[in-house]
Amino acid sequence: RAGLATIVTANFVMVAVMAMTPVHMRHHDHSLTLVGFVISLHIAGMFAPAPVTGRLADRLGPRRVALGGCAVLLAAGLLAAAAGGSVPVLSAGLLLLGVGWNACLVAGSALLVSAVAAGQRPRVEGVGELSMGIAAAAGGALSGPAIAAASYAALAVTAAALAATVAPLLLVSARRGS
Repeated sequence: RAGLATIVTANFVMVAVMAMTPVHMRHHDHSLTLVGFVISLHIAGMFAPAPVTGRLADRLGPRRVALGGCAVLLAAGLLAAAAGGSVPVLSAGLLLLGVGWNACLVAGSALLVSAVAAGQRPRVEGVGELSMGIAAAAGGALSGPAIAAASYAALAVTAAALAATVAPLLLVSARRGS
């Protein structure tokens, strides 16, 4: 459960904030070149750290890495919310959004498959991927109405708070050994 909650929540949070960042930047009259730069940094943060994240999950344990990923997602959301029209602050927030997602995805996936027998792993991985896809679709679909009703900052703070909700589940599951 902790692994599934980690990957699903991270995907929802990441897609919701990422999807509305170009809209937010254009609202502040930033060029498409700057929009592309910020999104490129974000995508680099999503995938470039994977080899290091995998090693950390092996060395420190996936729960610790998942907790770290949740903390990074929390910081990312708060930075994005505080950025206003500042490209450097928004760039840092979106880079961290990618890095936090990466840590949660790698560690959450490890938690998910380690909780079941080898013969069940393909089915469980499939459920995890489907759940992540549904979360991504929901994050993308809800993010537009969220900024229309409130603001990009409110969306980013809400996403940060949502990322933080996974930490207690990870801590409780560690105590129970589940």
